[in-house]
Amino acid sequence: MVKGVLLLVTLCEVLLLAHVASGVRIDVSDKALRDIRFIALATMQRSSSTHTAMTIAQHPCILNGHEWMGWESTRNQDVPMTLAEIYRDPHRFLDVAYDTLTKLAGPVAECDKYVVVYQLFNIHLEKNTSKLLSVLERNDTLVVTLKRDAKARACSVAHAFETGDWQVVPGASRPVKDCDKLSLKQSYEKALIEYHEWYNILERSRLLGITLPFELVTSMCYMKDRVLPIVYHAAGLNPNIVFYDTHFQDSEESC
Repeated sequence: MVKGVLLLVTLCEVLLLAHVASGVRIDVSDKALRDIRFIALATMQRSSSTHTAMTIAQHPCILNGHEWMGWESTRNQDVPMTLAEIYRDPHRFLDVAYDTLTKLAGPVAECDKYVVVYQLFNIHLEKNTSKLLSVLERNDTLVVTLKRDAKARACSVAHAFETGDWQVVPGASRPVKDCDKLSLKQSYEKALIEYHEWYNILERSRLLGITLPFELVTSMCYMKDRVLPIVYHAAGLNPNIVFYDTHFQDSEESC
């Protein structure tokens, strides 16, 4: 699947991004906005991807497909594909899963189409880089890259494995202040290596899409008022939609 040239972003969007936060980047291909069916969160574990997917899915025309491997689990009996078939043909899997999810959701008056957001990690698809990239290169996919500080992410991964604390709400668990005290030092060092390998691959392949730093996606104010309209517009959806309020009400942050 061939990627297009860069889409020229309007001046107002550029100014909006500059206002949002430093470190935000846009590198979106010329895919027709009306044809976008997926928002792929290209990231790694412990980068607030679950929280971000839940937040993006506040739009009534967006369905949450969850983590890629979640789609492959036995709880999704409506997708008639085995794991072997999914690994062999991930594109057919996406098409079948999209049709299944949209049929289950049913029609919504304000939606001309549905978009499905899902998380794609470097560890998915048996860590097959070519298959991971081919999924992100799809013409119907908007890539949103989430990046957390490499050491902070590695520290969080090691802490989660050691303690079993896999909290998905930012700020719900205490930050790890000293990774050197963790017994899983090898996991920490391995996580650093994997981090640089994965994001370097995305950079070289020009698949970073809309890049959002961890500090931004964990701020509900910036997400709701600044980031989400840009993501929705890039996905070909109405950015001025009335959101479901429950998820935003869970945040104690005062906008």
